[in-house]
Amino acid sequence: MRLLLTNVEVFGEEGDSILVGKGKILSIGYEDRVRKEGLGGKTIDLGGSTVIPSLHDSHAHIPVLAVNSVELKGVTSLEGLRVKLVRAVRSGNKFIYGRGWDERAFRERRRPTRWDIDDVTGDIPTVLVRVCGHVALLNTKALNQLLNTYGDRIRDFIELEDGKPNGLVYEDGVDYALKLIPKPSETEIEDFIRKYAAEYLSYGVTHINVMSVDYELLRILKKALNGIPLNAGVYVTPEAAELIADKGLMDPMICGVKVFADGSFGGRTAFLREPYKEGGRGVQLLNLSSFKNYFELASSLGGQLAVHAIGDGAIENVVSYSRSLGINGHRLRIEHASLTQPDIIEGLASLNPHVVVQPHFLVSDWWLADVIGPERARWGYAFRSLTEAGLSLYGSSDFPVEPKDPYLSISAAVSRGMLQKYSYSEALTKEQAFSMYFRDPCFGVSMLKGGRRADLVVLNNSLSALHGYDVSAVKPLLVVSSGRIAYIGNDILSKLF
Repeated sequence: MRLLLTNVEVFGEEGDSILVGKGKILSIGYEDRVRKEGLGGKTIDLGGSTVIPSLHDSHAHIPVLAVNSVELKGVTSLEGLRVKLVRAVRSGNKFIYGRGWDERAFRERRRPTRWDIDDVTGDIPTVLVRVCGHVALLNTKALNQLLNTYGDRIRDFIELEDGKPNGLVYEDGVDYALKLIPKPSETEIEDFIRKYAAEYLSYGVTHINVMSVDYELLRILKKALNGIPLNAGVYVTPEAAELIADKGLMDPMICGVKVFADGSFGGRTAFLREPYKEGGRGVQLLNLSSFKNYFELASSLGGQLAVHAIGDGAIENVVSYSRSLGINGHRLRIEHASLTQPDIIEGLASLNPHVVVQPHFLVSDWWLADVIGPERARWGYAFRSLTEAGLSLYGSSDFPVEPKDPYLSISAAVSRGMLQKYSYSEALTKEQAFSMYFRDPCFGVSMLKGGRRADLVVLNNSLSALHGYDVSAVKPLLVVSSGRIAYIGNDILSKLF
């Protein structure tokens, strides 16, 4: 069926109408001319709404353990945390997994320890991951299981208090703790992925890059997304990459390999050149030898190496390693690139990698200056400086760390969120902020052009009439992915049928 969308603002193009048919954008222009080409099609007057290319999320995760998890975002005290755990115990859980706690939201302003939860959880193993994903709290039962199972492999990632483990683990310790948790069934994971995909499509996101995927999840993901118009490209774990390379299990969904150079600001594990205000420089998780091995592994799969690097020390290391090995251009992606002083930006620009950023951190990392000081906070999430240096930025959510809704992140990139006090000069224009979400390193660019595949989103408002901070309230009316209607809002449903 042909579909003629009239009385619209076409993002980046001249005209007020778009004709769609046979899975493609047939024509863009002014109504009189385009209408002649749309004879026999359905015409919808959209009242001045903006049509944009479909959106991309360049860095997201599929948290399959969330199928049976306790939601801890929004908990504001240790007592509130305990209440959540009491409910989980009463529900008959044999293993308790939760995610989302943030000590900066607690009235007590301190991290919980196993002694805060042992009396509530008792002999039920409990693993509670911090919102950033780089720190986790284990009760005594789970901690003993972790030590008995993995021993010396995780001792360097366990926090001590008065010489005793206090239940907090970080980085590799979190990864091993998650291995203790019973996985949901394959059917449960498939159902979770389908709901996950439907929510993304409702936002107008038709392309995602899924990070840190193991081989089992890759297999289930392919099955779950069959027939769903969400395009997913994956960056596998090093372990999955080795399996795939050894056994020749190549898959077109694979875009590369994901590795870590450091941790997070919230976990105090992002690797810095100078210490945090409270001391320590974070955790360095990558050296030249391992970087070289990972790059060669990614290349053997025909993909990119995606390196998580948040702190300036970690980014500086990645730039140094890349120069040593003669690596540059788009064979390399830097994930986050959160702290980038001018010399760091200059080093990145000399390599010209893909740089994948998460603007919503500008909202959730409101405390950044308290952690690294206002002078360095000025260079946190320096999107304008990175853009002006000629680097290509790609927008993403890092879900479940931040919300899937891309309009919240686009608004943050324009308004600078909670960090505008330190770095309002790094604000992007609406056009720049949206453009970060029209592309990703796996699939390239979505655009509104005659002859291109129909990947477009009709918004419920005119973008030209909105301030940047108002973008957070924008919602799609209609989403077309690969020429198929992927989402229809109630406001437009009656006009279509």
